[in-house]
Amino acid sequence: MKQASIPKSVTIHQVLDNCHATHHVSRALASLGITEADRMPLYRELRTKLRNGQWRAVVAELETLTDDNPQIGQLQTEINYLQRPGDAGRLAYPTFRGHWTSARQWRDRKQHSSSHQSATQREWNLLA
Repeated sequence: MKQASIPKSVTIHQVLDNCHATHHVSRALASLGITEADRMPLYRELRTKLRNGQWRAVVAELETLTDDNPQIGQLQTEINYLQRPGDAGRLAYPTFRGHWTSARQWRDRKQHSSSHQSATQREWNLLA
């Protein structure tokens, strides 16, 4: 954080981004060997739950599918890829949304400051 010049007032969270998390859901469902058309409704439901911070419900739903699956190894691997970051608090997306706004505001202010500094430097170079 010090190297990135992030002020201590900005809260830093470790997050598994939603795209990667939902990819593991997709891979878990694909390991079941059902067609894409058949698995898409369940994928959409689980993706929405994951986005809403209900990762435990997603893991529980996927674990119910292990009973009927001969490819249990691949399915269990994908479940583990969700379980570990979930247990570590990295899938609590609703919690992070408010923090992202403040971090985004800080980043935008910093970018504005940098662009203002560049414009000022260009003006000085023109005058020199």
